Amino acid sequence: MTCRLMCKDGEILEVPINVASTSKLINGLIEDGGTDDDIPISQVNKPIMEKVLVFMERMNEHSPPEIEKPLSSTDLSQVVDAWYADYVNVDQEMLFEIVMAANYLDIKPLLELSCAKVASLIKGKTVQEIR
Repeated sequence: MTCRLMCKDGEILEVPINVASTSKLINGLIEDGGTDDDIPISQVNKPIMEKVLVFMERMNEHSPPEIEKPLSSTDLSQVVDAWYADYVNVDQEMLFEIVMAANYLDIKPLLELSCAKVASLIKGKTVQEIR
């Protein structure tokens, strides 16, 4: 069974319910209103939602990584499996979009992973270097 997610830009994504339910927000909307109507994802556009869905599909098949805090290395591949390190190896704008989407959609493992990537980018840098 699938559900239809309507992104911020009006685009529709058809997604298996078991994958969509990885998001606590979407799971709650499905429980409350079913899947007959499009499920509005008002704060995430289609390109970012497609990227997030890749993570959600992975979570459906594999347990998400445990991320040690504080990070032991600025190289995320030293902290998590290569797949996860590659997943967040994106430009800064997309990374921040992923952080905001993970927060909005209530996908804690994705929020932790994307925030760990942000932390790895600023770890050991001065304020001037971060700016």
